[in-house]
Amino acid sequence: MRSKIERAQRGPSGVEVILGALLSVVIGAVLGAAYLSVKPVPAVKEIPKDAAAGSVFYIEGLHDSGQGPEAGEKLRTLAAGGSVTLTETELNSLAGEAAKPQPSVAAKPGDKAAPAAAPAPPGPQAALRSDEQMTDVDRRRIQTALARLGYYDGKIDGIFGPESRAAIRRYQHELGAEMTGRLNATQASRLIAGQ
Repeated sequence: MRSKIERAQRGPSGVEVILGALLSVVIGAVLGAAYLSVKPVPAVKEIPKDAAAGSVFYIEGLHDSGQGPEAGEKLRTLAAGGSVTLTETELNSLAGEAAKPQPSVAAKPGDKAAPAAAPAPPGPQAALRSDEQMTDVDRRRIQTALARLGYYDGKIDGIFGPESRAAIRRYQHELGAEMTGRLNATQASRLIAGQ
C-alpha cells in the first residue's frame, strides 16, 4: 500500500510518459485516417460558388512549372503594396525562380572588392483594400481573423452583416480608432496580420 502512495506522489516514470505520447500519436493517426475515409476531401477543378463555409477541397496544381507567367506581374503588384491571390502554380513558379543560383563573376587578382550591398528593406505585407472594395475572399479573411482574435463568433460567409459590423467596431475600439464598423485598408491589413 505504501509503495502505491509513494509512486502516486512521484508521478509517471519517463518510460510511461514516452509510451503515453506514442500511443497518443498512433491513436491520432488512426482516427485521422478513419475520418478521411468516412469524409474524404473532394478533388475539384475550382472551388464551387455555393460551397458551404468551412468546406475543404483539393485542387490539383499543374505539373508543368513553366505555367505561371502572370506570377511576375502579381509579384510586382504585391511589392507595390497591392493585394493579390496566388495560385499553386504561380507560387511554384516564383519559388523556382528564387531557387535558381545567381551567376557570379570571378574576381581577378588585384581587383578591389566591390562594396557590400545594403540590406534590402523588409517586403511589404499583402495590403487589403478598404471595406467597400473588398472581395468576398477578403471579407472571409476578415471574418476569420476577427473570429481568431475573439471578436466574432458568427458564420464565415463573406457577408458583413450586423454581427460582422459589431465585431469590427469592437476591434476598432481596441485600436482606439473611430468605431464605424467599416474597415479602412490599414485597419484591415493590421487585422489580417493579427495586430
